[in-house]
Amino acid sequence: LAARHRCDALAHPNLVRKLSVVVVFHPGLVVPHIHLARRAGHDEVDHALRLRREVGDAIQAAQALRILQIGHAQGACDGEIALDQRRKRGRAEPESATAEELARRGATVVMLCRDRGRGEAARARIASRVDGARLELLIADLASQRSVRRAAEEFKSAHPRLDVLINNAGVFRGRRQVTGDGLEATFAINHLGHFLLTQLLEEELKASAPSRIVNVSSSAYKSARLNLADLQSERGYDAMRAYGNSKLANILFTYELARRLEGSGVTANCLHPGVVRTRIGRNAPPLIWLFFLVMKPLLLSPAKGAATTVYLAASPEVERVSGKYFVKQVPQPTAARTYTEETARQLWELSEKLADLTAADPTA
Repeated sequence: LAARHRCDALAHPNLVRKLSVVVVFHPGLVVPHIHLARRAGHDEVDHALRLRREVGDAIQAAQALRILQIGHAQGACDGEIALDQRRKRGRAEPESATAEELARRGATVVMLCRDRGRGEAARARIASRVDGARLELLIADLASQRSVRRAAEEFKSAHPRLDVLINNAGVFRGRRQVTGDGLEATFAINHLGHFLLTQLLEEELKASAPSRIVNVSSSAYKSARLNLADLQSERGYDAMRAYGNSKLANILFTYELARRLEGSGVTANCLHPGVVRTRIGRNAPPLIWLFFLVMKPLLLSPAKGAATTVYLAASPEVERVSGKYFVKQVPQPTAARTYTEETARQLWELSEKLADLTAADPTA
C-alpha cells in the first residue's frame, strides 16, 4: 500500500479505517496518497469520518441521464418521466435511486440507457420495490451525438411535455479515450452530452414552464484547471483533472444556462451529491482504485447520494430558485472562477461547435 509522493498535507494524515492504512490528500483533493501508519488515535478516526463530507466527489458514478416529468401539485410527481443510463448490472446506483424515489412519488420514469439489458434489469428492480411504478426505457449513448439526437426526437414524439430534466451522467477514465465523434470521452460524456440534449429539449421545457433543469456536478471541480484551448486534453491527460474539468464545465454550463433562461419559467441548478458508494473507480489508475476500495465503508449509500437531486427535481421550496449550486439540499457558493461570465460564454460557444448544433437532421 505504500506510495511515496510529495504531499503538502503529509504531516496531517487522515485515517480511512481503524487499520494501518492512512490516506493523505493533497490540498485541492487532486490525488490521494496512501502510506502505512503504525497506529491511529480516536481523533484521526473522527477526522476520517468527517472526510466523507469534505472530500471532492471524484467517484460520483452517475452513469445516467434522466428526464423527469413532474406534476405541479405541491410535492407531487404524477406523470413524471425519467431517463436513466446504466452501466452496472443488478446494482443500485444514485441514478436508479433517484428514479426509484420519483417513481414512488407517482412519476412516470423514462430511463435512458446505453445497454437495454441493464436498463431492463434496473426497471425490474425498481418495479419490484415500487407498486404501480410507471417506468419506460429509451436507449441512447451520451458518447454518440447521433444517438443523443435520436433519443431527443424519440422522447419528443412520445411525450407532449417535459417538466424536469436531470443531467446526471458521469464517467472516470484512467487513460485518455476518444469517442466515435473524435472527442475525449470524459468531456464528451460528462459535459457535452448533457449540453447537447438540453439544447435539443429546451423548447419542450419552455413550453412546459414552470420547469426545471438539474445538473449533477461534483466538488471535484475544485481540482480543475480548465483550458478552453485544450478541452480535449490533447496536450496531456490526467484522469483526475479531466474529471474535475468536466465537473467544472457542468457548473459553468448551469450558471450560463440560468442566465439565458431568465424570465422563461425554466430554472437551472446544479449540485454535489456527496461521495457515493459506486464502481466508478474500476477504470481508475491503481492508486486511485485502491483509494476507492479503502474508502468504501465511509461512502454514502445511493439513496443518500440521490437526496439532493430529488430535492431539486421535486421540492416546491426551489420552484423559483435558479443558477445555484447545492450541497445537502442547501445552496453553497462555488469558487470565484465559476462566476466568470466570459469563461462560461466561451465554453458555451465552443460546446455549440463541438456538438454541431447547426445540423439540420436530428439523426445526423
